[in-house]
Amino acid sequence: MCDESRSHGVGSSENWSKIRLGENSHLGVTAFFGTITQGQAGIETVAEALNQGITYRAKTAGNDGNSINIRIQESTATPSVTTVTENAASKVVSIYYAIDDVGRSSTTVNDVVNAVNNGNLTLLSATGSGVGFIGPANLDTVGGTSTGVTESVDLTVLTGAAVSGSISLMVSGTPHSVTLSAGQTPDEVAAAIAGKLSSDGVIGYTVSNPSGAIVRFTSTTSNTNVPDLMVTLN
Repeated sequence: MCDESRSHGVGSSENWSKIRLGENSHLGVTAFFGTITQGQAGIETVAEALNQGITYRAKTAGNDGNSINIRIQESTATPSVTTVTENAASKVVSIYYAIDDVGRSSTTVNDVVNAVNNGNLTLLSATGSGVGFIGPANLDTVGGTSTGVTESVDLTVLTGAAVSGSISLMVSGTPHSVTLSAGQTPDEVAAAIAGKLSSDGVIGYTVSNPSGAIVRFTSTTSNTNVPDLMVTLN
């Protein structure tokens, strides 16, 4: 992202914060880059919950595995049986333990582990062994973290439009024409640029106007150092 005579890319380790973009633009729009956030692979931990000798582990590593609600309760089926159901959208797993003819649990640790792992669940799995009987409980998985960095870079508009017309942005070889009106502020120009690029689409990136005069390019490939994104402003 640069003036019409030079090209620089997202993915570079350099800081282009002092390069003014579009200084020859006939509309008077200028901008600069902030520091590029380098993408890098992350270390994801898996959320877990431990109860009555059973470890429940989220099948999705990272933050998404947190807060799976595990509800262990007495079966209401007749005859009473050990069953497991899940609501993936609500992140709830319900475990129903069987009871004997006097209302005591007859479901063991082994029974629950087998029922969970054989239940084709999308949310979690279970480990543990034993013949102790399971009782009621309500718990959530915790401890899932994602530490990777998703690549991004901000284009900050310095000056607004002095006259009406269009500015041209070339993004990885694809031209985008942004129509502006005389008197538009830097904030308004940034919103117009972000709106146009979002509407047109930028392969591999989302484009947003998170605040003020900022146009933010964020890689759609999480936690990865992606190939350079080339942008010019005329």
